[in-house]
Amino acid sequence: MNHLTFTAGPLNGRRIQLMKKEVIIGSLEGTLILEGDKSASGKHAKLTVSKSGVTLEDLGSLIGTKVNGKKLSGPVTLAPGDTIQIGESVATFNSMVPKAPSSPLAFGAVSSSSSAKKEEEEEAATPVLEIHHIDVGQGDATLIQIRNGAGALAYSMLIDTGRTGAETASYLDTLIHKDAFRRIDACVISHYDSDHIGGARAVFQKKYLQDSVCFYDLGVPLDAGDTEYTDYANLAILKDKRQVLPLDTPLVDLHGVKLRCLAYNGFMKSERSGRFWSMSENADVPWADRTSHIPAHEKNHCSAALLLEFGAFRYFTAGDLCGYYEDLVCNYMNFFVADRHVCAWKLGHHGAAEATSPKLLSTFRPRFGVISCGSDNGYGHPAQDTLNRLEKFNESLFKCSYFVTARVVPATGQKFSIGQLPPAGSGSHNQGTVVIRVTGEQARTHAFTVSSKSFPSGTKFNCGMRAYDAKAEDGLKVSTNAAKRKQTPESILLSKKRKEDREAPILTAITQGAQARFGTGTPIQEAWWSAPGVAKHTARIARSARSNYSGEAVRRVQQLISSHQPSITRIESAGALEAFLQKILK
Repeated sequence: MNHLTFTAGPLNGRRIQLMKKEVIIGSLEGTLILEGDKSASGKHAKLTVSKSGVTLEDLGSLIGTKVNGKKLSGPVTLAPGDTIQIGESVATFNSMVPKAPSSPLAFGAVSSSSSAKKEEEEEAATPVLEIHHIDVGQGDATLIQIRNGAGALAYSMLIDTGRTGAETASYLDTLIHKDAFRRIDACVISHYDSDHIGGARAVFQKKYLQDSVCFYDLGVPLDAGDTEYTDYANLAILKDKRQVLPLDTPLVDLHGVKLRCLAYNGFMKSERSGRFWSMSENADVPWADRTSHIPAHEKNHCSAALLLEFGAFRYFTAGDLCGYYEDLVCNYMNFFVADRHVCAWKLGHHGAAEATSPKLLSTFRPRFGVISCGSDNGYGHPAQDTLNRLEKFNESLFKCSYFVTARVVPATGQKFSIGQLPPAGSGSHNQGTVVIRVTGEQARTHAFTVSSKSFPSGTKFNCGMRAYDAKAEDGLKVSTNAAKRKQTPESILLSKKRKEDREAPILTAITQGAQARFGTGTPIQEAWWSAPGVAKHTARIARSARSNYSGEAVRRVQQLISSHQPSITRIESAGALEAFLQKILK
C-alpha cells in the first residue's frame, strides 16, 4: 500500500495513505491540504497511482517541487524511500506490498500478482460488491467489501460502528471464521452520535484493521467537549490517521466501484475554488467561514451523505440526515448522476418520520431499502409516517421492497409509538443483517441480490425503467401521525444526563465571561443575568466556546436567577447594572 510519511511541515508525524488514483497536494480545500504551509501553492503537485507505480509532477507551483533534493522538471516515478519536499513540508514515500497469505482469503488479504497474465485474467473477470448492513440493534454499522475479478477481497470499508461495537465485532469474527473478511482499509464516521460511534473502542482493534487504515470523519465539531465525540477522538489508534471527508475526490475508486461524499457538516461542493455550498444558508460561501455554517442545534444535520456507484448500480447512505438537509442532497445529486436514480439505500435516521421524504422517494425512485433499528426501541423507529410513505410509493409509482433489521413490535411504554408494517405490504421485519451483493454483470443492468435471515440464499431485484416525474412528489404526501411522548423514568434520566453533559462546558464558559467582565461573587453574577441585553452578549460568549446549546443555557440560568432573586430583575438598563455593580463592589 502506497503512503507518505511527513517528517516536516504542518503534517509532521502523520502518515497519509494514497487511496485514490490521483492525489493533488496543496493549500486549497479538496487537495491533500498542507494547511499552515505558507510556501505551498493552492494546487502544488500531483501524485498519480497506477499499476506501473506512483508518479509525482509539479503543477506549475511558484517554488517548485523537489525529490531527493532535486527540483522536478517533469513527471518522475517515485521509489520507496524517496524524499519529497513541497514548500516547508517534507515527506518520505513508501510502498508496502503484502505478503502472500497461507490461505488465499485469510483476513481477506490479497496476494500480489507475479505475472502480467494473472493481472489480465483478473481484469477480464468481473468484480463483486458487497454491502453488509450489520444488525447492531438501535444503531448503524455498514461494511462494504470489494472483490476483484479473481474473487479475492481487494478492499474493505466500515461506515459507523454501532452503539457498543459488540454486535459489529461479533459479525466481523464470523466473517473471519468463514475466510470472508479483509481487514478494514478505511473507516467512515457519519456523525458523532453514540449509536454510530459508541462501538469504536471495541471495533477499532488491530485484528480488524489494516496497519495503514485511514479514518474519515467530520473533523472537530462545534461542541468540541461533547462526550460522545471526545470518547471517540481520544482513542489512541486514531492518532495521525484521521482525515476530514473530502468533497471533490472519491473515497474509493477501485475495480469499477466509486464511493464519494456528497455532503457533511452541512457542506456541499461548490464549483468555485475556495468556496463551498452552505446547506443552512442555501448559498455559496467562502471556505474560510465554514465553522459558522455548521448546523448548530442538531448533530443529525451534520451527517455525511455518501453515494456509491458500480456500473448502473447506485447506493446511498447518509447516517441520520433528514428533513431539509436530506432534500437538498437529493437536489444536489443532479451534479453527479443525471437521472438521480438510486437502486438501494439505507433509510435515513433509522426510518424516522422526518427522513425518507416524498422528495427523496420521487427523486431516487429506489427499488430496495434497509431500515437499521432496534426492537422495541425508545425512539419510535421506524415511524408509521415513513412506512406509510413507502407503501404509497409502492402502490402509486414503483415497486420498492424494504427490510427492517429488527423485529418490529408495538411500543411498550417507550417515548414514541413504533410504526407497524402492513401485513400485505412491501416490507419485511426481523431480517437481521442484510447483505446487498452486486456482480459486475448485474451492475450493467440495475440488478442486485439481497440476502438476510429470511432469505439466506438471496433474492434478486431489478430496477427496470424508472422515469423521473417532477409531479410525483405531491402524490406521496401522507397525513402525519403526531408522535405522543410516553417517557419512562429511565429515558427521562438518560435525556437529562445527555443534556447536562452538553451544557456543562457552555455554562462554564458563560460564567467565566461574566467573571472576566465584572469580577467574582454570586450577587454580581445574578445581576449580570438579569439585565436586558445581557442574554444576547452571553449567547455570543457561548458561541465562541463552540457551543450547540447557547440559547438553552442562557434561558436555563436566567430562569434560575429570576425565580430566586426577583428583585434583581427590576434592573432595566446597562447603566443601572453598572451602578448596581459599583454599589456591590463598595
